[in-house]
Amino acid sequence: MEVCFLRYCLFTTTDQLILMVQRRIADLWRQAAADVPATVDWAAMYKTLLGELVALSAQGAVPDAELRARLEALITETQKRKPPSRASLVREGID
Repeated sequence: MEVCFLRYCLFTTTDQLILMVQRRIADLWRQAAADVPATVDWAAMYKTLLGELVALSAQGAVPDAELRARLEALITETQKRKPPSRASLVREGID
């Protein structure tokens, strides 16, 4: 009879410990997420890029070589403006 009681106590205590660990992990996750700045508005960045492409195409008859050069410059500039991902921001915050 005592063995059953001890087993029951062990299981109950183990369940409580697991619940406490889960809560602590969730707490740490929320704290880490709160320290990360807001994510990037990709839709706004995409609309800006589309607007710049429309402006390039609306300039009329532009020679192919010049248009290619402008597109390459636009691509390079857009890649420089690309913000870091949320995952990289979290990794930087851990340091």
